[in-house]
Amino acid sequence: MSQPWSPWFEVRVLPSAVIIVTRTATRYDVLDDVAVAFGAITNFLQSTPGLRGQVTDLRLVVGRNDAAFESTVAEHRRRFFDVAPRNAIVVRTAIGRLQVVRHVAEDGSNCEVFTDMDEAIAYAAG
Repeated sequence: MSQPWSPWFEVRVLPSAVIIVTRTATRYDVLDDVAVAFGAITNFLQSTPGLRGQVTDLRLVVGRNDAAFESTVAEHRRRFFDVAPRNAIVVRTAIGRLQVVRHVAEDGSNCEVFTDMDEAIAYAAG
């Protein structure tokens, strides 16, 4: 069954009460898709009892930085990263890490940024 956050996100729940949210390579066709995807996935996270941590895997994402997109995503990103007590973000490149670290600082989010999935999971699990 398709989830309302498909095709933009995939979700896997680990036995350690950590949820891995993978942002797929599927681009948002219109900015309204951002609200649909983030709203659905954030609601799912908020309804998950006992959530210890969240790992968001951004390694498949193709960068996009137009002003309208950045503004739209920023509105939803803050709420998305405000659910779990421990948040880890996994990126593919050093440049991607710099951009995500900038977003985390701008948002005041409680996130750590990694290039290694195992390190990110260990951090999120506490």
